[in-house]
Amino acid sequence: RIGIDGRLDVAPGVLPPDVEPLIGRTVDLSVRLQPTSPQRVELQALHLGAAGLGLEGQGNGDLAANTVEGRVTLDVPDLAVASGLAKTPLQGRAALSLAATGALKQPVVDLTLDAGGLGYDTYGVQQLTVALQAKLLAPFETTFPGATLTGNASVAGVNQGGKPVAPDGTQGSLLTLDLAAMAPAQGPIEIHKALLQALGAHASLGGQFRADAGVERDHAVERSVERAPHGVHTVDAVHGCPRVF
Repeated sequence: RIGIDGRLDVAPGVLPPDVEPLIGRTVDLSVRLQPTSPQRVELQALHLGAAGLGLEGQGNGDLAANTVEGRVTLDVPDLAVASGLAKTPLQGRAALSLAATGALKQPVVDLTLDAGGLGYDTYGVQQLTVALQAKLLAPFETTFPGATLTGNASVAGVNQGGKPVAPDGTQGSLLTLDLAAMAPAQGPIEIHKALLQALGAHASLGGQFRADAGVERDHAVERSVERAPHGVHTVDAVHGCPRVF
């Protein structure tokens, strides 16, 4: 069994002024690692504590069974400590979690973000949630084999200057996004579905996205718009092939 417990004392002036509120003057580290067989190891506990953030993790890996299971969570209970990095006052909380399960070289990776009470400039967000899942197309050897990506996001309780930003009568989430895409080992990302709902309008997009230099868009875009109740327009579909070069 391997156990590590320690504390790092940070001398004044070592960290940049914008980073010091986030890290603080002391950082606590604790690790508990337990080999349970010649080819299996269990991370019983991982803890890193700083002034403005905390990192917790646990998991296990088994070479003989070709399996892995683990989760790491980063928690920032008060985003005000990151105001210096953002160059503007921030408020709210955020927790980011990354989990991996399945085959050792081909795991399913889940990323979730849960944030609330957010404030930036004159804007505020009561609740922000994001959930993404990536599945590798083949076992990972030396190069990225490609992956499918699915997920959703929602934003609720948006306000500007203390006033709600939403059409009259709108309740629940102000914005939701459902995504299904495929990132091949090479070539552009294929967007199978991107359904966006915001301020009473609905839009769907399918196409390709390539991250190179510059931006190029396919101008053959089809739209259909209907008049919804209360004068809100609903965009039923937006189809095209936006590319970024």
